[in-house]
Amino acid sequence: MKSKNLFYLFAVAAFCVVMVGCEKPKLPDKPKLSEYQEILFKVEYVNAFLVPRRSALFIDKNGNIKTYSYVDYSNQNTEGWNFPDREGFISEEKMNENLEKTELSDKKIDLETLQKYATKILYVKYDDYTERHEGYDMGIGTNSCYLFDEDTKMYREIILSQYGSWTKTNNHSVAKEIDSWLKTISYMIY
Repeated sequence: MKSKNLFYLFAVAAFCVVMVGCEKPKLPDKPKLSEYQEILFKVEYVNAFLVPRRSALFIDKNGNIKTYSYVDYSNQNTEGWNFPDREGFISEEKMNENLEKTELSDKKIDLETLQKYATKILYVKYDDYTERHEGYDMGIGTNSCYLFDEDTKMYREIILSQYGSWTKTNNHSVAKEIDSWLKTISYMIY
């Protein structure tokens, strides 16, 4: 009798854990990102085969789209681009140096749409990826979002997807939603 009660208790506890785990997080009405965070999203393509090239677009907190394109015909790496470290961190100073190389696009994201996707950044996880090798010399496109830490003055890049020679997919549902939206922005610009 005691073991039957324990079984039912265990079954109810397991059911509760599963139900809580299936619940979607509720998004706040307004983003609680740092007011000092200038950059929210990035779409980038890099190919170093034969003639190194990079193109990128950044979306800032006001919906401005800033674009960048670089082709190094000299193959001397004169670009001076700053990259995040292995964990995805880049200082505010280095990010601003990159942004100085951009041009303001005539396209802009409306603030209601921007707020909708900016809010979701807070819920993107960065520990569940699927990766695979796709080919060679195709370059790599990356869609990312950023979090900014006011104390350290560091941005954290969170990869939503990568495609090209290597494919990397963030399996989190919110990441996939933002990634899909960024692809539409990319098609609008390029």
